[in-house]
Amino acid sequence: MNKEELKDKLEEVVEHVKEKFEEIKESARMNDDVPIEVKREITRFCSEYEKGEKARAIREAEKAYLSIKDKLAKAEIPHAEKLGIERNLKSMYPGNYVRQNIEVDSMIDTVLTVMKNNK
Repeated sequence: MNKEELKDKLEEVVEHVKEKFEEIKESARMNDDVPIEVKREITRFCSEYEKGEKARAIREAEKAYLSIKDKLAKAEIPHAEKLGIERNLKSMYPGNYVRQNIEVDSMIDTVLTVMKNNK
């Protein structure tokens, strides 16, 4: 290998390490931000998956949970409406935070539309 090839290979390795580091940081953030009851609910929901698939599904569900919380926090709707959306999502898709994350946007939009029409 010449210097140029070695430099390119080293840059690839550094980029890979950076990506892995970001994944670890995100995982650590999820461990701190996801309440234990939610983790238990997710684990129960994913209990029928195989080992590797189960770990991936749990990670995706935790990301979805955090995404739901972020979307609701940023939504410019009354707090009571946010609580109602959380309650509805939980009753419609218990434990399935990935599906809840898909539905939360339309529920927020519905509330915003109703608020706009009532003005």
